[in-house]
Amino acid sequence: MKKYLLLLLSITAIGLSSCKKEVIAPNNQTTNRTILVTVPKANWKVTNDGKSWFTTINVQENDAYFNKNGHIVVAMSIDDPNVYEAIPQTYNKISYNFDSGIGYVNIYFSDPNGIAIGAPTFDSNVKITLIDSYLIP
Repeated sequence: MKKYLLLLLSITAIGLSSCKKEVIAPNNQTTNRTILVTVPKANWKVTNDGKSWFTTINVQENDAYFNKNGHIVVAMSIDDPNVYEAIPQTYNKISYNFDSGIGYVNIYFSDPNGIAIGAPTFDSNVKITLIDSYLIP
């Protein structure tokens, strides 16, 4: 009987002891930011090959540190100024993409089959979200 009682107490002691996982955040807390920009239709420029269009948006917050450590997400209003479509995607037979570098975001649109398309006929609202992140060395 003593063996069973000792076994029961041992199992209970092991079961009741707990491990505590503690996550220590780095000193530099992250803060995500969103920038809203209106791109007039006149701001779109044709690419060198004449088949697609692009616009450049200045984003001062995308400095050298953020460009290496952070992440950028872009969405754009296409048909409805109150509805944002995530980029990249193909919408209504037009391919939308973006790239970014220190100080800027470029947005491109083109025909997915490489056929030349006409100039944009609409002003666009663009939502650029900067997602801060702590780079793990």
